[in-house]
Amino acid sequence: MKDLNKTKLEEDNIVEPGEVIEEIPPSENDNLSNEENASDIDVTEEKDVEIAKLMERLLRSQAEFENFRRRTQKEKEELSGFTKGIIFGKLLPVLDNFERAILAPDGPAFRQGVEMIQQQLVKAVEAQGVSKIKTHGEIFDPQYHEAVMRESSEDQPEGVILEELQAGYQLGNQILRPAMVKISG
Repeated sequence: MKDLNKTKLEEDNIVEPGEVIEEIPPSENDNLSNEENASDIDVTEEKDVEIAKLMERLLRSQAEFENFRRRTQKEKEELSGFTKGIIFGKLLPVLDNFERAILAPDGPAFRQGVEMIQQQLVKAVEAQGVSKIKTHGEIFDPQYHEAVMRESSEDQPEGVILEELQAGYQLGNQILRPAMVKISG
């Protein structure tokens, strides 16, 4: 076979006729047996299988997370609707009483009816955890109060609330609306 290679090389004018061709030493991979080549292929296939399994697990986890996110969003919307239904269900009788009060003739009975409606509305709101922010005689706190007027007072030290101009409300610790007040100063 060496002669064939020499002849081919000579024909292609790569070497001169009669020139000695140096043999290339065999590389390490040329000396590997078929078993060693097969084990390399097996390791590569095992790695490919492991990568495929991990990719499948990753895709499943991503799909499960997306499903969880959608389910949570849907439950949140349903809970919000349910809560609104409860609140407005308690406010509907108040609206009915306002309609009756509008149709009633003016007089002391009318005022008494409106006061009853107000009490009914306060109870409905308080049942949902909403409470009025205390103001009169309290020390001004910008977290709960909004000072819109200042009036000098000899009876009260500076920063005491003299008058509530508009009620403030909170739901638990969350301020829904600060109270608008007049303070001494």
